[in-house]
Amino acid sequence: MRPTFLGFETCKRGLATNQKVLDIVGQNLTNWDTPGYTRQRIDIVSVSLNSSASRYAVQRTDLAGQGVDMAGVSQIRDPYLDRRFRAEYGDAAYQSQANTILGDLEAALREDGLNGTDGGGIQVALSDLFSACSKYAENPADEALANLVGVAAKNVTQTLRELSSKLDGVEEQTKYDMEISVKDYNDKLQKLAQLNKAIRDDVAATARNEYYGPNELLDQRNLLLDELSSYTDTDIKEEKDGTVTVKVNGHTVLAGEKADEINLRENNDGTVTMSWNSTGKEMNSTTGSLKAYGDFVNGAGPNMSSKGETLERGIRYYRGKLDTLARTFATAMNQVVPAQVDAQGNPVRNPDGSIAGYKVLFGARVPKEGAPGEYTTTIDFPIDASNIAISDDWVSDPTFVMFQKGNGDPTYAFDMRNLLSGEDASIDFISNGEKFTGSFQSYVNDYCNTLAADVNYYTSRAKATATIADEMLDRRDEVSAVNQDEETQSMMIYNKAYQAISRVLTTMDEALDVLINRTGMVGR
Repeated sequence: MRPTFLGFETCKRGLATNQKVLDIVGQNLTNWDTPGYTRQRIDIVSVSLNSSASRYAVQRTDLAGQGVDMAGVSQIRDPYLDRRFRAEYGDAAYQSQANTILGDLEAALREDGLNGTDGGGIQVALSDLFSACSKYAENPADEALANLVGVAAKNVTQTLRELSSKLDGVEEQTKYDMEISVKDYNDKLQKLAQLNKAIRDDVAATARNEYYGPNELLDQRNLLLDELSSYTDTDIKEEKDGTVTVKVNGHTVLAGEKADEINLRENNDGTVTMSWNSTGKEMNSTTGSLKAYGDFVNGAGPNMSSKGETLERGIRYYRGKLDTLARTFATAMNQVVPAQVDAQGNPVRNPDGSIAGYKVLFGARVPKEGAPGEYTTTIDFPIDASNIAISDDWVSDPTFVMFQKGNGDPTYAFDMRNLLSGEDASIDFISNGEKFTGSFQSYVNDYCNTLAADVNYYTSRAKATATIADEMLDRRDEVSAVNQDEETQSMMIYNKAYQAISRVLTTMDEALDVLINRTGMVGR
């Protein structure tokens, strides 16, 4: 015979279950815009017959209709979509960071108009020098015109040093941003280690007949794992104890409560290296913003020459090309004006017919020994864009270039003019293992065009990968994110169920009242 109060127990379970469902619906709705929140649901199961209650099937049948029970509260997530999103997110972060670095580089170099489009820059400075040399060549006895040549030449060197300084600024800012990113990555690893411990402890508690797991902690961890994947590639494995193990290109960076942090150091040659704290081995990631930092801070182009450099055309590549411009310019100009001339103005030659020597027009600007804050120019130090300057002799004497060739030929300034004209120019520029032949102007144009092409490429790549990552995020959100309409519908359904069960309970109460209080009263 069926137990009298079994129906009350069934209704009690139903009310408790539907009440908890409404609680979870409320939890979902209040967290619909919480970053990292995953939609939750009650795992509802029907109460099975107790096989140990009786040996007989008929008695087991009498126990049917025991209602529902709650097996737990689970999150609605798809591990496959998590992996896909994190992979695309890492790729998008790489392309975005690469585009940012190159964009900063282009902005710095074009701020004063590298190619002269903004009314300044090295193109304009070279054109001004060409114009000054042309005017002076027409009147070689005019000291004022000779002085203008010196002023224009000085402007070229100052412009090159300014551009080099701007590259320094981009490099310093990028290295600083990289340092901040590495610190943030390490902090997130430590937080993940702490969450691993908390989740493991909560999972162990859940195993002791608690039905509600560490869902909020899982949300925090999943959000951190998403953020971690933007820095570098992540291979995530969930362990049986609830913890996750994270690997970067085969190297374990998180296992349980142990996290292996990244060390960042700057090498003597200016390159940067990321290595693992546990082993000291260099970090080898395949994607993410940290890889982009390393690639474009150390990027020297496809003909890299040192161990710390990378194949990408990054800051070192464009610095090298600018240094090549300065060095080639100084070398060519320093072979125009002979150091000695005879009474007729002809250059003094060696026995083999070669010119005995040339006047030093340009050199390297270095601090003057024993005179803080003062500088001198020398050819005994490598010339680059950061130190190029006109010689001390030229600074002190504007007529330093006022020499006329024999037989009334134009001045050596005319030779300088021809060198700067670009007509049939065949100057060789060797930079980063690449050779370019042409004029100074065409070299600068090539410099600008290469940088613009790189910026355009990574801009388009950043947009494309961001679009793919957003699509994967939308697909994941379709599964895991809170849909207000769905939750509102669920709230209405389970509210009606709650009301219906309450009505059943009332009906059973009325039936028992008749059974207890009115049965047997007939005939009294």
